[in-house]
Amino acid sequence: MEYLVTPEKRKRRRHTAAFKHQVVEACQRPGTSVAAVALAHGLNANLLRRWLKIRRDPPPNGGAGRPASAAGEDHRAILPVVVASSGGGSADAIRISIQRRGTTIEIAWPITQAKVCSEWLRELLP
Repeated sequence: MEYLVTPEKRKRRRHTAAFKHQVVEACQRPGTSVAAVALAHGLNANLLRRWLKIRRDPPPNGGAGRPASAAGEDHRAILPVVVASSGGGSADAIRISIQRRGTTIEIAWPITQAKVCSEWLRELLP
């Protein structure tokens, strides 16, 4: 497997539902500042305000899937995949190029491991 990775910015942190519940509950105490709770837990105050809004006004789909961006747009898209043959008519590798926010990741995955590749892509691109 070959990897070519351009400089990466920051990784997105994921928080458990239990952690979110704990932090949102801390904001419910009388006289508590959302900014202070966010700072104490190493969070951005705007993220915590979004969690509070979701608790107050749950999404109609029950929160399934990823939230849309602040502009109300969903940036998920189906990406084209091209399987190139290696002269003899069979592809020797699955080549994937992913571009996001100025970062490009190129991956060459052995064709014999196509099932594992598809499982990895499902986790990477929910």
